Amino acid sequence: MVLPVKVQAQSADAQTLADIRAELTDLYNQIGSLRRELVQNPGPAAGTDGGTVNTGPALQRLDVLEADLRQINGRVEELQNRITQIVEDGTNRIGDLEFRLVELEGGDTSLLGDTPTLGGDAVTATPLAPVDGQGGTVASGGIVENSTGGTAGGQAGGEAVAMAVGEQAEFDRARAAYEAGDYAQAAELFSRFSETYPGGPLSVEAQFLKAEALSAAGDWANAARAYLGIVSGGPSGDYAPMSMYKLGVSLARLGRRDEACLTFDEVQNRYPGAPSQVLSDTLLQKQNLGCR
Repeated sequence: MVLPVKVQAQSADAQTLADIRAELTDLYNQIGSLRRELVQNPGPAAGTDGGTVNTGPALQRLDVLEADLRQINGRVEELQNRITQIVEDGTNRIGDLEFRLVELEGGDTSLLGDTPTLGGDAVTATPLAPVDGQGGTVASGGIVENSTGGTAGGQAGGEAVAMAVGEQAEFDRARAAYEAGDYAQAAELFSRFSETYPGGPLSVEAQFLKAEALSAAGDWANAARAYLGIVSGGPSGDYAPMSMYKLGVSLARLGRRDEACLTFDEVQNRYPGAPSQVLSDTLLQKQNLGCR
């Protein structure tokens, strides 16, 4: 007997936990339908002795499939738990850095709000409802997925963001000030640009160039804050590895050796595929600081 159970062919690298959860749910539903059909309507079929087909072996195969799916479900939950732990740890570290930067600037730490969750929106648990041996449902641990159904920290569906009127001109004006060495003016213009065009196609680059202008002007505390904002706002973005590295450099310039060493460790651990120049510079900075 051929079981009509279909799984969508998809690259494992392209799948998210939400995709896997959806496929598991679909398989559970198909198995439940097959089991009910076999148990309730076995139906006569032409056999060698003219009798009915024995559905026992098919039911046994369904039992094996269900056991395999439960094992996969458990593995997915383990992976999500690890991801959740990483997100919580990263969020706590960013919050600690924000606190220390406010202290360095002599600000009021009591005014600090909650640190945004690393990677974007908070995740929520969505339980699966696998079928039991009788075609019903059984309790199962929840599988966590992004509450928006998309990829945290990115645009839904990968749609391009349209550029507003005057956006490119204002960006070019700020960049011209930066290239002319007027770093204070450039930082001000990029800051104004980010406030005027939040979420635009040039917003992250503007934030990075603002941080670069601040560091070039020797304003290491504000530069560190700017680099930190880029990492916390888009930890998987194109500018994240370099921003994390520059955050470490800024902390080192502020005399925060231990925090700088931890930040350089994060560059190596979180972005092993970063450009070779970033990784080699990170290693050199650690050697110069005597990091463990």
